Amino acid sequence: MKPQNLLSFASGLSIFAALSFAYYYGQSKQPYHYKMVKFCPETANIKPKKHYKPFEKSQALLDGKYCKYNYKLLAEVWEEKLLNDPVPISLGSLQVSDIYPTSNTSLYLLLAPFLAFASYLLWDSKCKLDSDESYQELEAYKVKIKQEGLIARTDRSLKVAEIQRIQDYHQSDINRRADSKLIQDGFLSIDEMKKRGDRLSEIEQQQFNNTLLQYKVADTLGEKQMAENLRDAREANSKFTQAPKVEEVGKDAKFKQLIENIKQHEGGWLWDVMASTKPIWLVGGQGSGKSSLAAAIVLCRYHLLGQKLELICDAHGHKNRIKAWKHLIPLECDLVGERNDYEAIAQGMIEAIARWSDRTENDVAVQSLWDELTQLSMQPECESEVKKFIRHSLTDVRKANEFLICIAHAFTNAATGNAEGFKELRDQETIQIKRKSKNGRQPLPHAELSGIYDDGGELILEQKVTIPDWFYPDKLVEIFK
Repeated sequence: MKPQNLLSFASGLSIFAALSFAYYYGQSKQPYHYKMVKFCPETANIKPKKHYKPFEKSQALLDGKYCKYNYKLLAEVWEEKLLNDPVPISLGSLQVSDIYPTSNTSLYLLLAPFLAFASYLLWDSKCKLDSDESYQELEAYKVKIKQEGLIARTDRSLKVAEIQRIQDYHQSDINRRADSKLIQDGFLSIDEMKKRGDRLSEIEQQQFNNTLLQYKVADTLGEKQMAENLRDAREANSKFTQAPKVEEVGKDAKFKQLIENIKQHEGGWLWDVMASTKPIWLVGGQGSGKSSLAAAIVLCRYHLLGQKLELICDAHGHKNRIKAWKHLIPLECDLVGERNDYEAIAQGMIEAIARWSDRTENDVAVQSLWDELTQLSMQPECESEVKKFIRHSLTDVRKANEFLICIAHAFTNAATGNAEGFKELRDQETIQIKRKSKNGRQPLPHAELSGIYDDGGELILEQKVTIPDWFYPDKLVEIFK
């Protein structure tokens, strides 16, 4: 049996049950206490006599005349004897039975709307299955038409090609026989035939060379157009997604060599990440090297691009002060949230949003570092503020000329403050670098990069990259001394 037939039957059964409940349990039940009274007098002919009918027949006649009628009275009326006849009737001639009130089980009446709704859902499912089946049949019909059309066109093309080849063969055979006849009759010499063949070969070769040259010209024009498109894409990308060019602060040979190394590493993705105005999200498990990569980017932005470090927001700042951030603390930045001070972190987010509202693109570029964002949405003090912070970071930081680095264990809704409805904006307006570790202790050099644009203007998603061993805070500090 098809699922549609089963759903139709279930839907009909459900609506029938709903109507039955609505009708039957919607009727009023017996609400009063009644007395059912029958008048059944006994015959006086209790002895057989000569001139009287037998006792049984007399009683049957009386029962047929009186006892077959039922009289229903309210119990209160009967008990108060409000309708007593002035002539008393023997109670032995009366048959009295009680009809007690019954309650209306209205609970079953509540099932009617639920059953009706269930019938609607079943019918809706049946209609969806019908629609999907019709769509599949239509698609199969379209594919069949295309297949038939392709076969027909192919057959026509083959027939035309076959006819043309036959005509060419016959024409060449006719020409060959005609030339042979001319040679036999002396109208055409063998040397002249060779010269004609050589000329035809030269013409065919020239045609081949001209065709090849046309293809080369077309390839050259295509390459030129592609180069122009790539150039325009780079200019547009640098205009809308990259930071404005900043005068490099470092002027000595070591700084210039470091900049050159960063730009030449794997096509320059590391420099594109440093120069981008998009928030950078470093994600990965424990021991994957997120903090060291964040510190390295902050140091390079500070010394090479002149971006002041505004603050570090870290609930574990009292621990990372002497390890992960030991080279960033001397940059005279604020360290917020030490010792799990989530109220201070929430206040820092409020101040950051206000700062983004006041700053403009013409202000001096600054940067900020936000660590341990994975747990902030679960803290009551930060639950509401972290959502606002994430949403504003996706839209406000570029115009405020502030560069963000965020660290979390994963790039999920929970890690990004449960900011629902911003997944597509998150993916396009952030740079994500996913790092991994070996046994949770040793960072691995390879990572996955998402969020920057290639030379063709396409958004990069999960590109395999490597973190060079020289891009490490301890080694970079030696250059920046």
